[in-house]
Amino acid sequence: MSSITIIFLPPHPLQFDVNVTATLCPKVITVTMTVFQKFHDDRFLVEMVQDVLKILSQNPFCLLPLQDRIIPTLVSILNHDQGGDQQTLAPDIALDVLQTLVKYSQAPLSDAMIESAFPSAVHCILRTEDHSVMQAGGECLRSFLAIAPEQICRYKNGEGLNYVLQVTTMLLNPMNTESTASFIGRLVITIITKVGNLLGDSVDLLLKAVLSKMQLVKSLNVIMSLVTIFAHLILLQLDAVMNFLSTVPGPTGETAMSFVLANWLSRQHLFYGQYERKVTTLALCKLFEHGVTTKDDRLNTVMIKEQVPATIPSGAAGNTGRRTRSASAKTPMVWIDTPVLVKIFKLLLHELASLREAKDALNKNTDSGDEANSSSDEEAADEVSGDGGKMSFLTLLTHMDDGDEDEEEDEDDRQLMAELMNDPIFQCDTMEYLTKFIESFSQHENFRAFLEKIDETEKNILQTFNIPSM
Repeated sequence: MSSITIIFLPPHPLQFDVNVTATLCPKVITVTMTVFQKFHDDRFLVEMVQDVLKILSQNPFCLLPLQDRIIPTLVSILNHDQGGDQQTLAPDIALDVLQTLVKYSQAPLSDAMIESAFPSAVHCILRTEDHSVMQAGGECLRSFLAIAPEQICRYKNGEGLNYVLQVTTMLLNPMNTESTASFIGRLVITIITKVGNLLGDSVDLLLKAVLSKMQLVKSLNVIMSLVTIFAHLILLQLDAVMNFLSTVPGPTGETAMSFVLANWLSRQHLFYGQYERKVTTLALCKLFEHGVTTKDDRLNTVMIKEQVPATIPSGAAGNTGRRTRSASAKTPMVWIDTPVLVKIFKLLLHELASLREAKDALNKNTDSGDEANSSSDEEAADEVSGDGGKMSFLTLLTHMDDGDEDEEEDEDDRQLMAELMNDPIFQCDTMEYLTKFIESFSQHENFRAFLEKIDETEKNILQTFNIPSM
């Protein structure tokens, strides 16, 4: 184990010089394969293996020798080969390793990757009932499509794309557990972004499958993943999405537009993730602008049900004009219908306030010393989170996208942003964009009408950003 320790703790010395690493490549690969096969059930060692694979995959002198050694092993696992020590290796781990190899390779992918590893991964996913394999498989295929969409589409004259769509449809099957769709949004968006022009009517079928899945899921992360699909498409293909959502029926007779917006807007304040928060916020801006400027009835007639405190008229029985904390806690709640544009406007104001508070708290902590930093983290968390607890603050800091280059930032989020956000609409600071957006709307003739619909807290947010609220 001493030789393993020298190589794997940490792996970063392999990055110092690609030529030196190339000379060590055969030995490094041998040790890596040995560790992978013998200690595959040790998550700590497998993580180290993944770190080495990332480095070797990015080294042009090591990539092909690495793939020559490891791809046959992975294919054997994915094909359920029962020979040798590999029979105990889990296919979900094999799919994770394969995803790493693909993600950190440069296009075009090798013939072994396309002709052997890719179909083996697909068949493994399609025949499994293991949800961890489904989830790992969906992410693996997303990497294939993100890195080499042309090669995947050319595989067996279009059969490769059909494979990806079969897997996606299986992951969206309402009968499967929610966990299979945890990252389905990323896969669907990658499919539409990379090969949407080849899908034809399959786009509508794919989005209908998304709607069917959304009807039954409860988990926030799955709802967020599904909503993000429509948010991303709103930013890039607004007319097409509006036509689709307004013509497809929802589960209870309303349009899919009402169904999606009801699920989206009731949870927007809970969404997390750098990519997800940015895309959904920018999409709400675009929807709001479209509704205000075009008065599109497909959108403007949508009503969102929400709970608000019941208003007790002044002088009514039981209204003494002064309320204790216990009495306030017992304030009855009533359901009301809120116009969708009013709801979006309120959400944008609260999003802006959250971004401002998180940024101010981050700046405050950055300026503090190490010892003071620890205590100010807790104080700022209490200030920002309110009744939501400290996690609200921490979530905001973790997922801020305005130039935060923290090494702890989720690597998958960064890569997804790089893959999908080449369009100029994504190249903006969210807080700056949102501020200018609301400032611009404050000059619109309909702004006053919206002021009458917001509460004092939301008017104070406008005042904080020097936007007239009277």
